[in-house]
Amino acid sequence: MIKPTVMYTLMMAFAVCDLANEALAASYSFSGGYGNLGGFTQDDEARFFSFVADGTSAVTLETVSYAGGTLVDGTPVTAGGFDPLLTLLQPSGLVISTIPLNAGDTFSKPYVAGTGWDDKDPGVLLDSYYQGILDPGTYWLVLTQSFNLVNGANNNYYSTATGFIQQGDYTGALNGCLPATDPFCNFLGENKNGDWALNITGVVSAQAESTFDPPPPPPLPVRPDNTVAEPPTLALLGLGFAFMRWNRVRLGKLAGRV
Repeated sequence: MIKPTVMYTLMMAFAVCDLANEALAASYSFSGGYGNLGGFTQDDEARFFSFVADGTSAVTLETVSYAGGTLVDGTPVTAGGFDPLLTLLQPSGLVISTIPLNAGDTFSKPYVAGTGWDDKDPGVLLDSYYQGILDPGTYWLVLTQSFNLVNGANNNYYSTATGFIQQGDYTGALNGCLPATDPFCNFLGENKNGDWALNITGVVSAQAESTFDPPPPPPLPVRPDNTVAEPPTLALLGLGFAFMRWNRVRLGKLAGRV
């Protein structure tokens, strides 16, 4: 039987550990545009961030620039920014999650007017949102515009050599804005702007980076007949299904609000 004094000591020790973990988890906010420098000037741009996870706290990655909201430092954010895409990466450049292509990440946030959902089309989340517990270590986050995925290894690996799949102002022609050369056109055919705002919470530290240059991926295996094995295609197939689901949800909302 544990004596009361020992039990009290153990409870206090656990409480101190909990407070220490809470102290490790901090919140950071970043933004560009809104009359200042740092906003996107064309569709194919990217912004890079790194952060450290403690392995116990829930990490939240959230843009608040499309529908408007509040940065964690209390700064209010007006609506009107472009349709954002977040890509979570390992330091090696390997993609962990592309948000909002992963439906479990995208639609896990309840609908609340003015908190990331498109209020002109309720039920469609255009601000990016992710929440989960990550293994302890350093991670990278890339902010791009919708449909601008990383270009390496079937969209599962980023490098400075391969970059992203889109070039120039692509959204006007893709989403039907007029003229087609206009940037920041969302899937509803609406012209937005280059402003962006991002919250990173539940982390040890986070900072904006000028670039991300991971090491090159390992070479593909060589078969006994000295031919190089083709890269796996399952990831590409899965990404295709993700795109189909994403488009089906968005176009369904647009056409019939189903």
